[in-house]
Amino acid sequence: MGVRCPVPPPPPPPRFRSRGGGVGRGRPQHTADPGAGAAAKGKCALGAPLPCPPAAPSGPPSMREERGGVSPAPAQKEPGPRGSDLPRRPAVSAQGGGAGRPWPPTCIRGPPPVSVPPGAMAASPVLGLAAFLCLSVPRASCLVRFRRPVQVALLEPQGRDCSHIWAGSPGAPSGVYTVQPAGAATPFQVLCDMHPDGGWTVIQSRDWGRGRPLDFERCWQEYKQGFGDLRGDHWLGLQHISDLTSQPGLRAELRVDLLDVDNRTLHAHYNHFHVDGEAQFYRLTLGLYSGNAGDAFRGSGHTDNQEGCGFSTLDRDHDRCSPCTDGAQTFSSCSHDRSGSGWWYSDCGHADLNGPWPEREGAMSGMRWAAGDQQPTLSSSVLRLRTTAPREA
Repeated sequence: MGVRCPVPPPPPPPRFRSRGGGVGRGRPQHTADPGAGAAAKGKCALGAPLPCPPAAPSGPPSMREERGGVSPAPAQKEPGPRGSDLPRRPAVSAQGGGAGRPWPPTCIRGPPPVSVPPGAMAASPVLGLAAFLCLSVPRASCLVRFRRPVQVALLEPQGRDCSHIWAGSPGAPSGVYTVQPAGAATPFQVLCDMHPDGGWTVIQSRDWGRGRPLDFERCWQEYKQGFGDLRGDHWLGLQHISDLTSQPGLRAELRVDLLDVDNRTLHAHYNHFHVDGEAQFYRLTLGLYSGNAGDAFRGSGHTDNQEGCGFSTLDRDHDRCSPCTDGAQTFSSCSHDRSGSGWWYSDCGHADLNGPWPEREGAMSGMRWAAGDQQPTLSSSVLRLRTTAPREA
């Protein structure tokens, strides 16, 4: 059992000066790449890492998601109207031509919860008194967590990935399996989609129709480790995706399945999907495109092409632009100043399936897949990968 004592509210966000000289309030400024500038237009910029400890969870245990890792068990969520629990984002400020985005979350996190081991209250009077005082305050301001840690590293892997499991058991049902890709340090759990053609590992899933949406406005560490519920909305984790696509002697393919608000289905397929390791900022490789959704990852020009870009989050800027532009507005980071989510951004590109949900029903979704004249308003997305042995030339 862990006890989180109440902490004072965070200080107000610092004031910053926009590019046009105006002063506004917004997120603390991230650290951009020292070499970013005009030369960054020809290649993906690589930024310096900033620490971002994972957030402490909040909310009642029945609705709490696992921060800093993907929860293997389905969360019990209360049904409700779409968007009813969504926070309201203030209007975007554009003072002096700059684009401020006064919207949380920042990557400044509160202290971790206090852990009180069994018998500690009797063994240590000081710790016992501190825990007593914390537990004596009203429940609304003192969070007591009851969490059973999932010992994934102790589980026996059932295969390298979902493709490997399917090859050994073609009749295996879809569900949560434990895998350990070749070269991965420890096993982890994934959702395997065994139909229609089997062996697909789900790496991202979002569906507005599930009720309370999962927040994808996260920092680097959470995107690296993964978050959400494997049987619902979730992001598997960049390190797991890199491990799955970096297995010796195997090639991965990516399938993107989309549903728009008119119940129209779209899909995109890339035949050589690869995500590099953290040292390369989880740089993206795609391969050849096919499908009916359009190749939004590559867009219509060189600056739109998101292939070869590193992954960007609120606290790490690896996009291609410095400054970035959207019409007459200029800003410094696609993730920090525009979407708030993590993705492989160029300038900023036409694909972003981790973008924010609309503030209310009927508003435009922040999930983007725009290719040519096709710019659907999306209500769900699923990203799946599958590994195969490369064909002989």
